Amino acid sequence: MTLKNELLIQVEKCLENVKDPEIPSVSVVDLGMIEEIKILESNKVHIKALPTFLGCPALEIIRKNITDTVLQMNEFHNS
Repeated sequence: MTLKNELLIQVEKCLENVKDPEIPSVSVVDLGMIEEIKILESNKVHIKALPTFLGCPALEIIRKNITDTVLQMNEFHNS
């Protein structure tokens, strides 16, 4: 398994801990909000998340929670 694949699996597991603020028992992964995860060069990760519905008032909170959670992994940095 390559380092990229290992990091991808770690990010996926990490995102299982990011809960929807309006339904705290359900993760963004369980809701199907995570469409794509790319491990990029220079310790960067790109995550494409989709809202459960247009105009979702919690989008900024969810985005912040995803960013904060992934940055806690120490393999990535914010840029």
